[in-house]
Order: sequence, then structure tokens, then C-alpha cells
Amino acid sequence: MKLSKQLSIKPASGYGTAFHFIFVFVLPLLLFTLVRLDFVIIAYVVLLLSKWRMFAIRMRHWVAIIRANAVDLMFGASMVAFMSLAQTQAYQLMWTVVYILWLLFIKPRSTTLFVGLQALIAQAVALSAVFLTWAEYNTSLLVLATAVIAYLSARHFMAAYDESMSRTTAYTWSFFA
Repeated sequence: MKLSKQLSIKPASGYGTAFHFIFVFVLPLLLFTLVRLDFVIIAYVVLLLSKWRMFAIRMRHWVAIIRANAVDLMFGASMVAFMSLAQTQAYQLMWTVVYILWLLFIKPRSTTLFVGLQALIAQAVALSAVFLTWAEYNTSLLVLATAVIAYLSARHFMAAYDESMSRTTAYTWSFFA
């Protein structure tokens, strides 16, 4: 028993934290570079690939993990959309800084206040991005996207509470959105 306690691996000197902060800065900058080079589709693919840990578990858990990470994916995809719609490089850099702030200060928090803030911000930003980019598309596609965004945001919000009717509340929120 003592041998297993001695062999446990722990980060030395905070290298893991330093690498985490480097990767947090590299992802938005990489997305900014890809959008500047007009590789917007590749930027979306890189954003999805940055969430590779979601798929490193058994397939039966994928739905729950995707639902848990949906708010972050919606926010990231919205930032890529806003960067691609921005007319100047300064606005694109502004959206990059907003995404860095999201990754550093809002996303890692797990108190009920910050979980609610994450859901509120992600819903507002994702709905804005959908209505800006898909304005000419079919109305039923817009309604479906709005319902999915509202549902996932409500489920994220309700996950912070022990609510027995969280699924029903999320469906209701989605319906009225």
C-alpha cells in the first residue's frame, strides 16, 4: 500500500499549469490566424479537435459529455463566426481577446453564479451568431438552431442545481425560445 502512494505522479513546479495557460492562449490565436487566412471551416474543425478529451472515453458517455461541453463549444463557435464576420483586424483581435477571457476567467469557474453566467453568455452569443450568419437560411432551420441552443444553455444552467424537473424546464425554455 505504501508503494502505490509513493509512486503517484504529481506535477512538479507547476509545469502543468504553465502548459495549460500556453494552450489557452494558443487556441484563440490559432483560430484568429486561420480566420485571417480565410480558412474558417478549418478554424471550426480545430475548435472541435481542441475538445478531443470528450471523445477519449467510452462511446456510451459521449452524449452526456457533449451536453456538458456544449456551452463552451457554442461560445467558441460564436467567436469564430464573429471573427469571420468582422470587417477589420482590430475587431477580429477584440473577439480573440474576448475568447481568451472566456477561457481563462469564466469557463473554469464552477460556482452557481458562474455556471448561470456561462449559460446566459453562451446563449446570448450563440443566438447572435446564428441570427447573423444564418439570416438568409430557412426559417425552420433557424427555429431548430434556436431551440437547440436554448435547450443546451438551460441544461447547463440547471446542472448547477439539484432540480428534479431540470429536463422539463430545459424543454420548456427551448420551446419558448
